[in-house]
Amino acid sequence: MLTTLPRLALFAATSISLLALAAAQSEPARAERSAILGRVSMLDGKPWVNAEVHFFSRPLGAIGFGAPDHVRCKSDERGRFRAQLISGREYSAWAIGTGDDAHEASLVAEGVYAGIPVRLEQDPFPRPATRLRIRAAKEYGERLDGFRIRFVAPMRNQWTVEVPIEGRECMVPTLPGRIAIAEVLDEKRRPILVYRFLLTLDEAYGDFGATKKGWRDKFAEAMAREQSLSMIRSGRVRNFPLQILAPLRKSVRVMTTEDSKPVPGARISGRVQYSTSSVRLEYETTRRVTWVELGVTGEDGSAVLDIPDAVLRTTYWNDVVLNAQKDGFAATQLIVKDVARESPASRISKILKQREDEEAKPDAPLEFRLAPVPALTLRLRAADGSRSSVANRVLRLIATKNMNDNVDEVWSFTTLQQRVETDADGRFTIPGLLPERQFVLQMAVDAALLGDLGITDAPAPMPTALLFVKDSSELESRDIELASLRCIDLEVTRPDGSPASGARAVLLPAWTERLWDLAGTELTLSSLADRRGRVRFVAGRGACELVFIDEESKSFAHVEVSAAGAQREPRIARAVRLRPMQEYSGVVLDSKNRPVAGAHLDLSGQTQGIENTALAEFVSDTIKTHIESDSEGRFVFHVLPIQLSELEIAAMTPDLGHDVELQFAPGTTGRKDLEIQFEVEAGPAKKGK
Repeated sequence: MLTTLPRLALFAATSISLLALAAAQSEPARAERSAILGRVSMLDGKPWVNAEVHFFSRPLGAIGFGAPDHVRCKSDERGRFRAQLISGREYSAWAIGTGDDAHEASLVAEGVYAGIPVRLEQDPFPRPATRLRIRAAKEYGERLDGFRIRFVAPMRNQWTVEVPIEGRECMVPTLPGRIAIAEVLDEKRRPILVYRFLLTLDEAYGDFGATKKGWRDKFAEAMAREQSLSMIRSGRVRNFPLQILAPLRKSVRVMTTEDSKPVPGARISGRVQYSTSSVRLEYETTRRVTWVELGVTGEDGSAVLDIPDAVLRTTYWNDVVLNAQKDGFAATQLIVKDVARESPASRISKILKQREDEEAKPDAPLEFRLAPVPALTLRLRAADGSRSSVANRVLRLIATKNMNDNVDEVWSFTTLQQRVETDADGRFTIPGLLPERQFVLQMAVDAALLGDLGITDAPAPMPTALLFVKDSSELESRDIELASLRCIDLEVTRPDGSPASGARAVLLPAWTERLWDLAGTELTLSSLADRRGRVRFVAGRGACELVFIDEESKSFAHVEVSAAGAQREPRIARAVRLRPMQEYSGVVLDSKNRPVAGAHLDLSGQTQGIENTALAEFVSDTIKTHIESDSEGRFVFHVLPIQLSELEIAAMTPDLGHDVELQFAPGTTGRKDLEIQFEVEAGPAKKGK
């Protein structure tokens, strides 16, 4: 159940790992590996024998920094399994049935690390055979046989499977999760359409029913399972129509900012963006962002683009984002506001640009203005001058900018990622960046490099940040001294003094203003405490903050690390004691004062000023979370001890037929007991009802 406020729950259990960096060597097979043990069980709790267990990690997206790691193993007669995972990496894990159980799958487990046992549970909903039947506009029809479909599973590590299109249709492979995303790739492997569909028969719950156990109705669940099994036994196939619409043809013109001269050779790209979560509201921290190259400007600085559906199809994020870039010029995004389809034939009814109240003609060229910005040449330097430590190192640059004037409106927050590699002398070049961009420079760290820095007791690979920059206009070509790297070594204990094994730690730069500004940008680093409660990071000389959340003990902590001084300190060791979260607990009664089991409870409220800046990173301006009362009618919510305005619990009977609201003043520390009573008879408490 989700027992914390949404930002915390997403952080601790679901979403922050998309921001996690688990730095890896280029060849996963050669990386340091450790064992993970686990067990997979069926719906009745019995061992799931001979299930195929998968572990997948995509540590740094699809830009070539580090390689994905996919590990498979089989469960034994007791449902147990053992696998070797790369130490320090975060994995998603799931199980798929074999033989007669090939249509069954487990729920996806996120935040899986080597050395921490994991338990997988069978998903109640089987997966009937599913087929996509494809219709394409004439612009694509003759080329369709050369297209492929890439299926993206709804998990933070974004596991993908590609299959060809044959005879204008495609059978969906067995995938984890209940929702899948299909990307149609053209012959140049560019996504031209994104289609989201359900793998299972729990349509009654939609996206929310896919993961939120609190809303699950056992009777409807059993009916959906039986219906699925009936389809599987009879060999019936579910069919989904997939229509590829014609691209939108649009003229663009790229000019310089100062003298309006045409810019030939500018590359125009479009943003493809969607949520990879099985719950749509988790968009901010589970999004997949890719860029599709649409064309290159000619000598007159103009180009005609065929913009595919994948770029144009926006939902409540409301913006189409195009990017123009050329070496030596700053990258500039142009947001095409309020794009709407009048019909599949016309594709577009209006385009509002520059000002939302100024309507442009559909055939009017879109204008990009690029400003010249010199490239940055940076060089890595080792403490002893060794070239082996800095040569041929792969780094990743993540630059972010809010494209809206309103700082509270971040739906158009845009991310650019750059993969760079050092030469034999440790030099590398970063293309011109738009001023006032925040960016972070990250690098894989191996045992040899740590040894050169005098850090001998840290595991490798491990989360590493070389440089945080708040404003790229302030950065000049410079040397980055690897001697300034520090190993932050923290031993975390729970309030009772036991090791906080499995607690999540997130490191972020001290200047970060709001976590949701960094959504999907990987500007933070994340890791889990090992079985001894130990967490280690390697970071640069700048000041940083760490936040710890432990779901097991419902506790948290905040640690500040100051900037490095003149005296080098290669290792910073601290003991961290977690503190309990604020607890709101109570009982749900009916009109005869009998406890009500399975009542649906929603806690909501508004946040006020948050004095602790690090906690502010994990809290939005509203909180809302859902749980159910247990067999004795008891419930408990855990939230961070922040300043809140009046809170409200909305309760509904198990059959959703009656509701009641309870408003109360928030507490500040410790525990607050509450009582909620319905004005109807909800019956005696019965477990499972």
